[in-house]
This record gives sequence, structure tokens and C-alpha cells, in this order.
Amino acid sequence: MEPVILSIAKIALVDKLLFEYQEDMGDLPKLINQKETTIHDAKNKVKETEKILEEIQEFIKISKETLTNLKEKEDKLTQQQFLVRNNKEFDAISTQISSLKSSHSTLSVKLRSEGLKEENLMKLLEDQKQNVLDIEEELVILNEQYKEIIKSQGAEFERYTKIRNILKEQIPENLYATYARIQQHIVDAAVGINKESC
Repeated sequence: MEPVILSIAKIALVDKLLFEYQEDMGDLPKLINQKETTIHDAKNKVKETEKILEEIQEFIKISKETLTNLKEKEDKLTQQQFLVRNNKEFDAISTQISSLKSSHSTLSVKLRSEGLKEENLMKLLEDQKQNVLDIEEELVILNEQYKEIIKSQGAEFERYTKIRNILKEQIPENLYATYARIQQHIVDAAVGINKESC
């Protein structure tokens, strides 16, 4: 069995090689995670906009039906005005007609306002969906770059990872913990000595 210090030197060499492979990837894994988060957020915004748009469209549908009903009631009451027998009935019907006209007018204004909101939200929704597609395209490109790097390094990276795991098992836990703590700050945490030099 070889000395533990030799195993630490070997694992340091393997870690240095693995670190170089990871440096080749650069910020790519981090960028991929950020893009995935951005896509998730963008899709949530699309869902929120779609929900608001549905509510507005439902309001518009109901409002149009209500306006039609108000107009029909107003027309019926106008016809009844001609059949009244006294001023009291005429005044009561006139008051109802006035109230219906006021409700009709208020609802018409609100309907126009909601119609404008609907147009703006349709444009916003279209932009948001395009944004999702753009981000998804960027993510596809990043994933392809990542796959190319992994493909070029894949076998060697995997082989060095296996070697590292074998070497790690040969080192006592307390020594490995010390090595790992130092290695977080210094890539060359341990180096072999060759002819009395590092």
C-alpha cells in the first residue's frame, strides 16, 4: 500500500485536471440555470396575462349581453309610456327609463375602457410569448454548446472522476476533509515532490 501523502498528491493532480475541464465550461452551467429560471418566470408572466385577459373578455361578453338587455327593457318601457293612463304612471316609467339609460351609459364607458385594456393586453401577451420563444432559443444554443464541451471532454472527465473517487477512498476521512478545505481556496492544494522540488 502506498503512503497516504502520495494518494493526496495524486488526488490533487486529478482535481487540477478536473478543475481545468470545469474552467473550459466557464459560466455555461450557470448561464443555463439562469436561462431556465428566466423561462420559468416568463412563462408565469404569460399565464398571469392570459388569466387577466380571460377575465376582461368574460366581462366584455357579459357587459354586451347586459347592454342588450338594458336596451330591450328601455324600449319596452318606452312603449309602455304610450299606454299609461295618468301622469303618476308616466313619471314612474320615465324614472325607470332614466335609470336604465344611466346604467347603459356607465356600462358603455366601462366597456370601452375594458376594450382598450384587452387590446393592450393582447399586444403584451404577444410580446411575452415571443420573449419566451427567444429565451428558449438561447437556451437551446447554450445546451448545444454544453453538449459539445461535454462530448469533447466526456470520456476523460468521467475517467478522471472515477479515478478521483478511488483515490478518495484510500485517504482517511479527516485528512481528506483537511485537503478538501484547503483545495477550496487553492487549486494546487498538494503537489508531488520530484527531485526535491515541487
